[in-house]
Amino acid sequence: MPGIDFTGYTTTTVVNPPTGSVTRQGVLVEWTDTNLNDTVFEGTAREVLRVGFSSNIHPMGDLLFNPLAHPGDTDYRNLYVADGDGGAGEQTDGRHAIPQRLDALQGKILRITPDINLRPSDELSANGRYRIPTTGTDTNPFVGVTLSGLRKEIFAYGFRNCHRITWDPVSNLIVEDDIGLHSWEEVNIIHKGANYGYAEREGTEQLFVSSSGRTGSQLGTPFPSSDALTVAGLINTVTPNYPVAMYSHKDGDAIASGFVYRGKLMPQLYGKYIFGEITTGRILYCDLAEMIAKDDGVRTTLATVHELQVVFNGQARRLFDVISNQYKAKGGTSGQALPGSATATA
Repeated sequence: MPGIDFTGYTTTTVVNPPTGSVTRQGVLVEWTDTNLNDTVFEGTAREVLRVGFSSNIHPMGDLLFNPLAHPGDTDYRNLYVADGDGGAGEQTDGRHAIPQRLDALQGKILRITPDINLRPSDELSANGRYRIPTTGTDTNPFVGVTLSGLRKEIFAYGFRNCHRITWDPVSNLIVEDDIGLHSWEEVNIIHKGANYGYAEREGTEQLFVSSSGRTGSQLGTPFPSSDALTVAGLINTVTPNYPVAMYSHKDGDAIASGFVYRGKLMPQLYGKYIFGEITTGRILYCDLAEMIAKDDGVRTTLATVHELQVVFNGQARRLFDVISNQYKAKGGTSGQALPGSATATA
């Protein structure tokens, strides 16, 4: 793309996790196209943020802006950044706590303002490339916490692989799809300042990474009578938020992106949260109204996950079966219905 002008492009200082070595860097770049009337990019690039991760997995996953915010609104042009934990939470050393630490950007959803001229009273980032919502009526939730190394960019925390986030403008909700370790894939409704449990929780269960990443039910360990997590910098213990929907690794092992259907061509799907399963090719959905009802603070209440059928060669079938048949027809011999670690066949 010869129209890119890298004159003046400079890298920023990487924000590494507070413990452990760094294998990979995630880089957030702002691209400015100087001609919107053609189909090629002509313009400049500006690095906004560079984050270090402990391994090659679970990097920056997704970005979004508030679709309902207009000029003058407190959330106008704030960018939400989904940051994975870089594989830290499943470790048994000091990295294990990174998703829960408020002095780490990893395993978090961040909220920053890339336009440093928009709200000049807000705190400027250490690299000088963005501001942090620290003033007014809608500040980031931890700006007042006393903690050495506090990352005021944090909007929500306690995630493993914060893979995809979507904002439904009708319900005004952020929905997050979190890829689990060995047992559960999660759909979460995101609330400002909330803790989503990882790496002490997976799905609705207690997680024991020191026991090969197994959950309480797999170990026969009762759930703690006090559902409380201690977070450095916070005075009180925190009860984590739990998924509004989830499915097990018998049915898949990597949740994909999703969205709330608001179209007119398929009225049966209106108001349904539709999402995918990466390794099995399944298309799943939940009723958003049920998801909202189950977002009630009760750990064990969950919306029902349904599987969508598609018409293939005139027959209504699961996409899972269509892909499985094609996989086998082309010589697939993994011994499973599909490649990957999921064991689902029915």
